[in-house]
Amino acid sequence: MNHLLHVLAHFDRTRIDAVVGELASIQAPSAVAVDAPDLVMGMATGYGVSKIAPFVKSLRASGYQGDVLLLVGHMDAELEAFLLEFRVDTDLFWEAQFLPMDRQLARFFTYYRILKTALQLGTAPRRVLLTDVRDVVFQGDPFQELPALDILAVLEDPSMTLG
Repeated sequence: MNHLLHVLAHFDRTRIDAVVGELASIQAPSAVAVDAPDLVMGMATGYGVSKIAPFVKSLRASGYQGDVLLLVGHMDAELEAFLLEFRVDTDLFWEAQFLPMDRQLARFFTYYRILKTALQLGTAPRRVLLTDVRDVVFQGDPFQELPALDILAVLEDPSMTLG
């Protein structure tokens, strides 16, 4: 193995070890408050109101009253007013410019930062939904009838599309 490949292999191992160590350091909350709000999180960088309106409006029309947090880049006045009207919080997705990966993957590091901070502050949400934004609409409260599982992962069914 040439020197550069050896350095890269060590660097990759170091990064993996750092992630494993970080995850091992997390202390699960002894109990999350029963009245803690649920949280829906998604990435909406580069989207204007027209791209996210179906997501936001359908979520609020579903009766969902919990927290909503969208990762954003630049916001214009129209988007800011729209998100304020529908009680959607935002977090600047600054990590995307520094992480050596696609922003679709980088967003999970940002979700992690946000959730870890909430846990440290004692404000952890009761349940969390990580979801796409541009191509998702809600027909009901996403937390209404969830099974009692620690993690539930779902993918869209390719046979069930709108177009």
